[in-house]
Amino acid sequence: MLIKPWAETIPRHELAEELEDELPIEPVLSYSQIETPTHNQFLIIGNSNFNTILNSFDKLTEYATISIDYNSSNSKNDDDDFHEDEQLYQINKQSVFEPKTITVYRTVNNNNQNVLLVSVPLFANIYTYNVLAKFLLVHLNSKQILVLGSSQLENELLAKLATKQDSELDPKLKQIAQLKPPSFVTGIAASLLSTGKTLHKDMVALLLDGDGPIDYERLNENGLNACTSLLGQVVHVDLNRKKSLNRPGLYL
Repeated sequence: MLIKPWAETIPRHELAEELEDELPIEPVLSYSQIETPTHNQFLIIGNSNFNTILNSFDKLTEYATISIDYNSSNSKNDDDDFHEDEQLYQINKQSVFEPKTITVYRTVNNNNQNVLLVSVPLFANIYTYNVLAKFLLVHLNSKQILVLGSSQLENELLAKLATKQDSELDPKLKQIAQLKPPSFVTGIAASLLSTGKTLHKDMVALLLDGDGPIDYERLNENGLNACTSLLGQVVHVDLNRKKSLNRPGLYL
């Protein structure tokens, strides 16, 4: 029997270790208008977890596209995926900084008002959310902005977080409980709320109860149905989420 000599394992990090200060890789965004710019009453933005809700809207047309790219010199992949000394796999930078395209869709509600819909993909580089949030709010002007997000709620299926007073909200939104600590919001919803406050843009975030890793939560099915119903009433559109589950989606 061979006995392997014992040796101390190399620590993954030392207390006195100095980490290199790296600036976040800033994405380069470009906007391409497809349809003639319109006066928009509603803008609805949610991440890809809410595709079943967004896909329940009918008669969608492509309004614009947003391209997200990164400096190629910063998105270069490492030669070795596995670090022998630290016994860890390195992050695949190629996937973190992969270019993406977002399509902005437009539909018309029952009052003949324009409604814009945006499904935001998930980004490993979370700095992208902040840049994208400002870009969306600057380029997509709308009277009312609704954001779809998720949070771990205590006893509610649905909560709200608004940048304006309850008295100014749609009566149907006033009935929704306000988000309270220790619940919190992340991802594109958090970036939009923060940026909206800075740009003095009024908006309301509808937050569904979800459980799981941040941005990958499993959303409560009853919450999804409640949110779809509420959204249809606020935006004046007849929505049928169950119908959308059985047809090919523009967002999926």
